[in-house]
Amino acid sequence: MKSFYALSIGLLLAVGCKKDPIKTLPKPTQEGKNTMGCLVDGKAWTPEGSSGGLVGGAAVEPIFARWRRNHNGSMGGQFTLSFQQRKKKKEIDSDLSFYVPALSQTGTVSLDQTANPFLGGANPAYGSYTLYAETGDQYYLTGPQSTGTLTLTRFDTVACIAAGSFSFSARYAASGQTVQVTEGRFDVRFTKQ
Repeated sequence: MKSFYALSIGLLLAVGCKKDPIKTLPKPTQEGKNTMGCLVDGKAWTPEGSSGGLVGGAAVEPIFARWRRNHNGSMGGQFTLSFQQRKKKKEIDSDLSFYVPALSQTGTVSLDQTANPFLGGANPAYGSYTLYAETGDQYYLTGPQSTGTLTLTRFDTVACIAAGSFSFSARYAASGQTVQVTEGRFDVRFTKQ
């Protein structure tokens, strides 16, 4: 009978010790701390590492944010937000990014239109999740069948700080597979052009 109780307590401790993945994400803040985290298919995902590549002579960092003002007299500017996860060899690298063609204030942006990241600035707002693998890259995109939202709770063009939350479903067109990105939060400093 004692062994039954010992086994029961052991099982309860093992089950009870499982970490809640949301608790491993950074807390939501609005101070320009350059933090980000989300759940990808229920698993904690945060930016890490460097791509090893150079852009303009500088290493590509795991968090990149830019707001490019419109110079044609229209309000707002193009907002690009990108998070990279570069792991050690033999692990799959990935990144998660957003593009908003005309951002001028806080609020919620719908990610529900067809986009093609290779078209650059001609796109509607979209979110993407990309897996980089030896067998080929897989681009998961938001669109009419895989929607989501990006909510900016702070968008400060003087201090260059953007913060908010996001969630979306994205689809890999070649296979129809989807990925669920939930509980997303970010607090970043962006460059202004």
